[in-house]
Amino acid sequence: MGFCHRLRVRFSEVDAQKVVFFGNYFTYFDVALTEFSRAHGIRSLLPQDHEFHVVHASTDYVRPIRYDEEIDVAIQPERVGTSSITFRAVISGSSRQDVRARGLIVWVLTDQSSGRGAPLPQPIRQALPASHPAPEQSTEGAGRDVRT
Repeated sequence: MGFCHRLRVRFSEVDAQKVVFFGNYFTYFDVALTEFSRAHGIRSLLPQDHEFHVVHASTDYVRPIRYDEEIDVAIQPERVGTSSITFRAVISGSSRQDVRARGLIVWVLTDQSSGRGAPLPQPIRQALPASHPAPEQSTEGAGRDVRT
């Protein structure tokens, strides 16, 4: 099982070469992570005055994405640490085999008052799905869990 969110590339996201500007891949990852968090109720499980901070984000660009294309952004927790969650992300075009980019994002739960990392509460750990390969596709609209 994995999580996938579908997006359509907007004109403002492409550059002079008529492909998605490289920085927007991180926006796509962020949107999908937000929808993943919403779908799994993670925000409601955060302790008071705690938030997730991104401490690492990287991507490998495989093939260009162009204006008005529909893309799927698959998110899968890969590793859960003491205070962190490492996510794998895959952006694909019309099918799972049409990979456009692969990403890695690390969240750290942070106590906002001290600015320090905090242990992940058990309810958040339990809300995370087990690690599996990225899903093939989702339907139009909001993200959802899909089976491969």
